Amino acid sequence: TGTYNWTNGKCYQGQWKNSKMQGFGKLSWPDGVEYVGQFSSDKFQGQGQYKFDDGKIYVGGWNEGK
Repeated sequence: TGTYNWTNGKCYQGQWKNSKMQGFGKLSWPDGVEYVGQFSSDKFQGQGQYKFDDGKIYVGGWNEGK
């Protein structure tokens, strides 16, 4: 478990495995977009919530980042 901050302002807080986002975490961007949920090999995978920059929210399943 840990936090990584990119130079562009993107931030991930959560679980890691082999230097990849893996398990539960939160990925956020400086424009207010954020994803909270499950990751597998740096991709959204399983259940999660994605908040768009216009405030809309998608809650549901993800497979291979889609």
